[in-house]
Amino acid sequence: MTECEASKQLIRFFCFYLDCDFRELAQLVGVDETTLRRWEKKRLTRAKLARLARAAGLTIALVEAVVAPTLAALRLVGQGTEEKVFRNLEGALRQLTAAAEALGRAALADLFAWLGEQPAPAQEPAEVHWERLKTRTAAELLFLVDTQPELLSRDLVILLADASIDAAATDLARASAVAHAAHRLAVRLGREQGETGAAAGWALGFVGNYERVANNFDVAAGSFAQANRLWKAASDHDRAFFPGWRLLDLEASLLRDQGQPASALARLTEAETVAPSAASARILVNRALALIELERPEEALAVLAAAEAQAAERLDPRVQFCLQLNRGTCLVDLGRLEAAERQWPAVQAAVGFPGKAQEVTLMIWHRARLDAGLGNLVAAHEGFDQARQAYETRKLAAIYAVVSLERAVVDLKEGRYADVKELAEEIKWVFHSKGLHDEALAALRLFQTAAERETLTVDVAERMVRYMYRAQSDPKLKFEG
Repeated sequence: MTECEASKQLIRFFCFYLDCDFRELAQLVGVDETTLRRWEKKRLTRAKLARLARAAGLTIALVEAVVAPTLAALRLVGQGTEEKVFRNLEGALRQLTAAAEALGRAALADLFAWLGEQPAPAQEPAEVHWERLKTRTAAELLFLVDTQPELLSRDLVILLADASIDAAATDLARASAVAHAAHRLAVRLGREQGETGAAAGWALGFVGNYERVANNFDVAAGSFAQANRLWKAASDHDRAFFPGWRLLDLEASLLRDQGQPASALARLTEAETVAPSAASARILVNRALALIELERPEEALAVLAAAEAQAAERLDPRVQFCLQLNRGTCLVDLGRLEAAERQWPAVQAAVGFPGKAQEVTLMIWHRARLDAGLGNLVAAHEGFDQARQAYETRKLAAIYAVVSLERAVVDLKEGRYADVKELAEEIKWVFHSKGLHDEALAALRLFQTAAERETLTVDVAERMVRYMYRAQSDPKLKFEG
């Protein structure tokens, strides 16, 4: 019997077992009749067999251990006994599932699933594979995860996804490659092992996070929408292998960057309900960021203190940096400059050495704001310029505009009107970039006009700075000059 005939026989058995016709079986499996007809024409992959098994309420392990060998034996003795064998096989399967009830059906199903997921004896841990993949180029990495059977594991999907977060702080191109590699490996799990989409949905959230960091908010939102659909449609069994709270946490970061801090807080509340206690500090730090966007620094300080208190052990370096930096930010926003100065060494220590470029830039920007508040205008001017250069290189128009206005305030206080006019020229590129809404752009045009005419005052410039911060969470807000 050919592979095509063997596939047809398996499909005939599932119709017999479920007491349904071909069209009804297609509906139960979740495909159309044309697709199921195509399945008959070549060898059934394990993923397709797993979908047929789920439709029948059987485990893939049971189908592989009982159904497939029995039908293979049937093919050796001819077609004349097929209906009788089908009937006997159905009876055997129903006895097995009844026995499973007595033993504890869920426990037995878990055992079959566990057995099916165990690697071959020579299978190496995901960490070993990741160490080898780290040095591969983007093209090599994507090729390997698409083709190599030994890489097919949930653990490696998780390691790749986590690594994409680390890479996003220093190398966006690498972050893209690693995030997409995680997603493509997750898709393979569904295609080759019958995984129901939890892996693909979870990993797609990290592709969305890369798009967020790259300032492609609309693309990121589309990725998260698709990720959530896949995640919710997946089985509870498959979702249990992945930390689902990370999807909510990452989407909250996107919502915050899109100027929706209230929605971000709601998503973080959802994350808290499903996250383990070890993740509490990370979620609280992200909650504080949203509160800062909402101009609620006192609440943010309290949340940051709670995050530090809840950390059962040393915080992840990224979380520790965010905690210390944003504590300093809140103190500056509240005008508690002496306290911010005392806290400054903690910010420096959290960056580490050598510091990641993104974190170093944020630290420099924070120091410039603190120096401006303390009246150290020369140091503030220098710090703002360093931050501006970094954000222009990364084409982060919204942040660049805010830092430029903060430097304009310093220039005006020193009476350096020529420097303010120069700023007005240098800022022109933001009008052709993404990340700023129409009202914010209108405010920047007012800044340009006033700077060119030398009519800009310190008071107006400071109000523009406050407006630009508020406008990030309210795209419809207008500047009242």
